[in-house]
Amino acid sequence: MRRWVAVFILLVITLVPLGLVNAQGTITFDTAEVDLWPEYDQPTMLVIYNIHISPSTFMPATISLHIPTRAGDPANVATREADGILYNAPFKRTVSGDWSQVTLTATALEVQFEYYDPGLQKNGPDRSFTYEWQGEYDVNSLSIQVQQPTGATDMQIIPSLGLGIPSSGGIIYYDSVVGTVKAGTRFSVSLQYQKNNDNLMASGLQVEPSAPISSQTPGRAPGLNYVLAWTLGGLGVLLLVGGGLWYWRAERGGASTPSRKRHPLRAPKIRDEKTVQSENISPGGIYCHQCGNRAQDGDVFCRVCGTKLRKEEG
Repeated sequence: MRRWVAVFILLVITLVPLGLVNAQGTITFDTAEVDLWPEYDQPTMLVIYNIHISPSTFMPATISLHIPTRAGDPANVATREADGILYNAPFKRTVSGDWSQVTLTATALEVQFEYYDPGLQKNGPDRSFTYEWQGEYDVNSLSIQVQQPTGATDMQIIPSLGLGIPSSGGIIYYDSVVGTVKAGTRFSVSLQYQKNNDNLMASGLQVEPSAPISSQTPGRAPGLNYVLAWTLGGLGVLLLVGGGLWYWRAERGGASTPSRKRHPLRAPKIRDEKTVQSENISPGGIYCHQCGNRAQDGDVFCRVCGTKLRKEEG
């Protein structure tokens, strides 16, 4: 009995990793959108993959995509994490003839993959390009979109992607849903158009507001008059506040320091001549005939005003 239990445990240990490998190896794209943007920001074809991996896929997942060897390294390989931001994903490119295999590690279900294909042919005003889908994985819903360059005319796409539809910015897009595509299915999309110059589309694009701009638009920069009015108003408020504080401090300073009351100097007492004479003849002493103060015996000058005393000769 113990031997059968040991055999069962050994089988479980052996088969579980194989099951994980098989689960990880079976990758399905829930949706995949291929965008073809000729002469966008380089005089080549910008190819963009926006891939949503099936939620049942074990993560992290290893994905391999093929691009033309002439394209070199991809321009962007990223995954959109839970915070909604695209983060660069590590990748490795292996060259094999005309096609290179790019292997990346996806840590989230959404993958953005971009490369520039110099295979866009130019012959005077004539432009032509052929894109090839290599069919690495099952895709539940595949769509193709072609962006018509500014100034391009006579756009022809095979197979047809329908009529071009102008976007809100005036750019014309040709869009078609291919539908379910099984792994190993390959197909190509060819396009031709006329363009009389080499102007790149990105250089002529202008950022347009999503709604009319008014004085109430959030984030709108205020005008010069508006800023000047607020600046002058702020300075006026600062001056008023500063003056009020200065006046308040001055009043507090005056109240806390009592003022000194200055008294007028007392004027010397002036006596008339009659009074002086009567005092001079009054018995019992000698009085100054100028200020009337009594002098002491032996004084020659008045001790108060300094006038020479008059003494009667006996």
